Amino acid sequence: MRKGSQLLWALSALLCLGLVFSSKGSLEAEKPTVPASGSLAGWQWADVGDLNDARELPRLATWAGGVIIVGGGSEMRATALDTTEIFDRQTHKWRPGPQLRHARRDAEVVKLNDGRLLAIGGSEGPTRTGSPYVEAMDPTSNTWAEFPSMSDARIGHTAVLLQDGRLFVAGGQSRPDTYLATAEIVDPRDSHPHWKPVPSMKEPRSVHHARLLGDGRVIVIGGGTDSSATDTVEIFDPKTEVWKSAASMKEPRWGFASAVMADGRVMVAGGRVPARKAATLPDDKLVILRGVEIYDPAADSWSDGPVLNTARTMGLPNVDLIKLKNGRLLFVGGRSYPAPYHGVASAEMFAPTLNRWVMIPKLSTARSYQASILLPGGEILVAGGRGPQFLPLKKAECFEKH
Repeated sequence: MRKGSQLLWALSALLCLGLVFSSKGSLEAEKPTVPASGSLAGWQWADVGDLNDARELPRLATWAGGVIIVGGGSEMRATALDTTEIFDRQTHKWRPGPQLRHARRDAEVVKLNDGRLLAIGGSEGPTRTGSPYVEAMDPTSNTWAEFPSMSDARIGHTAVLLQDGRLFVAGGQSRPDTYLATAEIVDPRDSHPHWKPVPSMKEPRSVHHARLLGDGRVIVIGGGTDSSATDTVEIFDPKTEVWKSAASMKEPRWGFASAVMADGRVMVAGGRVPARKAATLPDDKLVILRGVEIYDPAADSWSDGPVLNTARTMGLPNVDLIKLKNGRLLFVGGRSYPAPYHGVASAEMFAPTLNRWVMIPKLSTARSYQASILLPGGEILVAGGRGPQFLPLKKAECFEKH
């Protein structure tokens, strides 16, 4: 099928879905008003100014001051940044934000219920060497302040804000050859907060995912080591501090994307595993996946979901499938194989009514290891990442209406 025919088919699918991009910048499901030519009603990826620092493995977060990108660096060059930048939605420019107390890339950044941001762990420089340091940014003072350090140094870990306001951290690695099963909890509302170790997971894992289920428990999925991936799943109950094994995925995976769906089920998409039997790849020992699985907490079972159009892996823990309205999910960029292994420009959207992934316009810059976020107005911001020659990027772009 020609590329033009494929595009027309994808646009027709969008019309069937009734996808209309409103002038307010949010995705709406209404009667089709897209022109007969198949236009996406003016929505496209647009450059929104370069970052001041090239950065891969950063994190984006929204806070009272707007949108901030935190840390990052270059994994290949074993560097990390102590800088942040704030995005001005009106001018499409990035300005320097409050400086971190510790350089960090591949950290977890969590917004607390009181509006503060916590930057948790990551690497200060040497490849896959974790940091125990945590710091908090108060939006009223616009400065980062020291927060009690974790019991373990971590990179490739996950952090989840629990329903009761406490923060739960699990797994990761402390050094290139040391993978963690440990977990710990802190209550940031305490006048003198401290990290409390809780029972460890049944197996160590890094670049896994942890998601908060509707009943307040935390599901921990997949991950593994740099040379192996696991299909195992565990669920932690913060009320009893007990781990319970859950049904395993059908496919082991590491570096995937996930989201809790509108109906409470959990979708995982893509990722990678070491090479398997009958899967021979030149110059590499991994397989990048198109497969999608969906977990039903009520039934404790996994089912196959619609496969991605493009096999892709993110190489980061807790990467979100960006949640749009009406149950739709977006997967942007990532690494594929065999080329371009450094990153892809394609983006695709899960359409629940069609039960399939539909391609949307491509990014202007192919990238992996990037940060992305849904903005309050409904636009999608993507910044940084790794580009050609495995070098970190300054480029940022936004999916918006023009």
